[in-house]
Amino acid sequence: MRRSDEIPSGETQACAELRTANQAYARYIRDKTNQLLEMMGTRTLQPEELDDQALIELDPIGIVAGSFKQILAHLNQTIEELRQARAAETEQREFYLREKLKLIQVIESLSEGLLVLDEHNRIVSCNRAADEITDGSATEMLEQPLEALFPDMEPFLRPEARDMQGGEIRHRTRDGRERLLSANIGRLLDREGQCIGRVLTFRDSTDEKKRTELYHRAEKLAAIGQLSAGVAHELNTPLGSVLGYARLLLKDRTLNATQRAWTEIIAEQVKKSSAIIQGLLRFARQSNPAQRCLSACRLNDIITQTLPVLSTELSKRKIELVSDLEPLPAVMADPRELEQLVLNLTMNALQAIGAKGRIEVRTRHVGSRVLMTVEDNGPGIPEQIRSRIFDPFYTTKPLGEGTGLGLSICSGIVSDLGGTIDVASREGQGATFIVSLPAEQV
Repeated sequence: MRRSDEIPSGETQACAELRTANQAYARYIRDKTNQLLEMMGTRTLQPEELDDQALIELDPIGIVAGSFKQILAHLNQTIEELRQARAAETEQREFYLREKLKLIQVIESLSEGLLVLDEHNRIVSCNRAADEITDGSATEMLEQPLEALFPDMEPFLRPEARDMQGGEIRHRTRDGRERLLSANIGRLLDREGQCIGRVLTFRDSTDEKKRTELYHRAEKLAAIGQLSAGVAHELNTPLGSVLGYARLLLKDRTLNATQRAWTEIIAEQVKKSSAIIQGLLRFARQSNPAQRCLSACRLNDIITQTLPVLSTELSKRKIELVSDLEPLPAVMADPRELEQLVLNLTMNALQAIGAKGRIEVRTRHVGSRVLMTVEDNGPGIPEQIRSRIFDPFYTTKPLGEGTGLGLSICSGIVSDLGGTIDVASREGQGATFIVSLPAEQV
């Protein structure tokens, strides 16, 4: 008979197989757990830290699976947050692109030129108006210092220079014309207040300045015209009396030679004074259109008839006079005023040359305008007085050679006919007066 604590041999074998199987199962779990821990970058489980039985009871795979589940949930949440962040970033980028496009369109639509400079005052950006005002030079000067485009800006680019408002700078175009620009310049600052560049805006104020000068000049001419008319009227009568009595004295046969010479000087000086009075009256008459007799005039005919008047003076001074006249349409004007215009401009050139020189009178038909130029090879007109040469009584000629009214009368005649008169000159290279008159519409 078998004792109660005895185990049947069959059961013992089964238990041994079961233990072997458990050990194999434990090794499998340990190996897989360690693989997962290695993948997670965590220290692996060691047998002395956790025996097989404890390992099976702990269920590490279940723990790792739970961790992976948490990680997966976290990843899903992170992916969703990234998706939302990306959508927000895309929306923000589109917003900034729209705002940037708006800003570009606003800058491009500005009538003022705009240049952006970096911290070294190099041009990094420009708008359409800047290119138009500078004849495309702004784009060509990208990455170049601003002084290369506008040398006058150098004082305003120094580190200690402050912002500038309403400054005037000069710019020479590709064809050599000088333009006056009204400019503003301000610094660009970062969050710390450090200068990271400048922005320059400018506009072409040449025509505006000319209009302002013409307006003030017209006001001054009107005042001087009224004064001249009054003075001429008051002096004309006594001078006429002096000249009349001088002529009566010259008829007196009892005068000796000295008395006759003195009387002739009186008469001659009165004639010169009368000529000045006539100039004043012509100048004053410009403000009275009612005294004009307008008709369709052929400018070439008037030039041809007027220039021979100066032949004696031209020959005496050895000055060559050349005319280059192209067929022209008529201009509506007072022929006496056109004669005065041609005579004054040619006389001005003659007096500027002095002796031994050349004067060329040209006419051209350009569009709806008739152009007349009077060019001489005299000493030219200094730039600093060029704006004053049309002022009444302003002259640089020696005493006795000019009253300073000739060019003022020309300017008044041309202005009243709806035309323009301008001068181009360089010192030492002569001067060219350019008259533009509206052609008569056929």
